[in-house]
Amino acid sequence: MKKTIWIKGAYGPHNLGDDLLYSLIYKNIKNRLDDSYNIVVGVDDKKKARNINGDIEYKSSSQRIKSDFLILGGGGQFYSFNDSEYKFSNKLKYYLTSLFGGKIHHLIYRKLNGDNVIKKAAFCVGVGPFHNPSYEINAVKKIAGFDYFSVRDMNSYNLLESNNIEVSKFTDPVFVLEPIKAKSSGDKIGIILRDWNKDEYGKNVIEKLKDLARELKNKNYNVEILLLSNNDTEIIDSRLKGIPVWTWNADEDPEITVKKWNEKYNTIISSRAHGVLLGALAGCNVIVAPLERKLKNFHLFFPKSTHYIKAEDFKEKNVFNIEYYINSSFDFDKRSEEIIYNRSIAVKAFDSLCDWIKNNHD
Repeated sequence: MKKTIWIKGAYGPHNLGDDLLYSLIYKNIKNRLDDSYNIVVGVDDKKKARNINGDIEYKSSSQRIKSDFLILGGGGQFYSFNDSEYKFSNKLKYYLTSLFGGKIHHLIYRKLNGDNVIKKAAFCVGVGPFHNPSYEINAVKKIAGFDYFSVRDMNSYNLLESNNIEVSKFTDPVFVLEPIKAKSSGDKIGIILRDWNKDEYGKNVIEKLKDLARELKNKNYNVEILLLSNNDTEIIDSRLKGIPVWTWNADEDPEITVKKWNEKYNTIISSRAHGVLLGALAGCNVIVAPLERKLKNFHLFFPKSTHYIKAEDFKEKNVFNIEYYINSSFDFDKRSEEIIYNRSIAVKAFDSLCDWIKNNHD
């Protein structure tokens, strides 16, 4: 009898980074296992997800999970920036959205019966930060109940190790994506913005990036705003008038993004973690904005070939300082070495996970 593997995450589809994660995780697990496994992916919109990969069997992310293996696939899975997500008003909004989206029956059934999962794994996830120690304690308790756990960065590893959780450290799964083996040939500056309401510091970083986009446009740079989620469109305001906006609409294979960026952009300035990774794989000059901790973690995948603007410096940076990074070159050979290194670790991560699955195929 076939064993079912359910891949779970913040999968819309609507966010380029998350859409890449589930597409690549599905593909690389499937390629390592035989036909005795049935692999499914939980998403919010099954119809839209088929535009990304029509070969995957999709399940509604709100329905009761019944599987032999549940895999939390990549991304930030355990963290907290504030208390807002736990407020009654936000929970009510979630259930009302589910009601009008035709998913409330799934949620009620799931609430009454619970999930039916035999083995739980987390694969190359991010853990933290936590704004309140109690949230970290609760997360650690949940994590202790997993049968297999791997993380993508050292901060996550150190946090769990300090709490006596057995964990493996690898890298981000998207590193299995084939990189472009040449510097980008584009001439545009792509500035990746996102809607951020988790803290005032992050809001200020996004506002600074908007000001930067306008100033660079006024200096005749070829600027384009990149929104890696169609949930970010509300941040476009009058300051960005006249600047082209590219939005990820989850209507094609996300893997072709790397080739498109290589042809279109010279520089990527990113406030999203996977924007850093994709820009690097595309052979672009990458500038990392200090929006949140995981941006620094993703810069550390490419410490010798990406530019990280420190949080304390970002408050003082003006367009002239940023121009230095825009106009400075990066060592493509160093970039290639960093990609090859992380790619080899990503392959080992998938091997480790699939070996664990095979060893637990009772």
